[in-house]
Amino acid sequence: MASASRSHAVALAALPALAALVVLAACGGAPNRSRSQECKVDVFPNPPGPDYVEVGELSFEAYAAASPDRQYRNPYALAADLHGQICAVGGDTLVTERNALGVIVRGTVYRHAELRDLQPPPPARPSRTEVCEPSCGPGTTCEGGTCIPQCAAPCAEGETCGSDGACHANS
Repeated sequence: MASASRSHAVALAALPALAALVVLAACGGAPNRSRSQECKVDVFPNPPGPDYVEVGELSFEAYAAASPDRQYRNPYALAADLHGQICAVGGDTLVTERNALGVIVRGTVYRHAELRDLQPPPPARPSRTEVCEPSCGPGTTCEGGTCIPQCAAPCAEGETCGSDGACHANS
């Protein structure tokens, strides 16, 4: 019975942190899809790579200062106690941070990235020095803020590239 009451106390201690996880899970990016309660939850010692997206964060710092029966030291025990909630918010991976005493003070829930999470990077805007104002005319290109004639072939000595893209003798 002591184990059941400890488990209940631990679940109650994690409840405010779970509320924060649920709120964060709803913010920004592609929405997270709830997973089945039997989902697999991995525990990693470090944040996973680019194949994962963050679902939300948990904070146990207030509980780390509380009595030892409300603290976690084993990330697998934490994952087991929060397993259903991690799956419900779409997570599949838990990474924890510990304080100097080895007590878990923070956790981050991740999930594997899906195609819907991959967004092409926004097009790079040219810097002010790369923009020519007024814009360059025909047969020229903008390089570093200066309009440069652009001929199909390099002009010979004594020739200049014209606005038509052809080389013309200097006058």
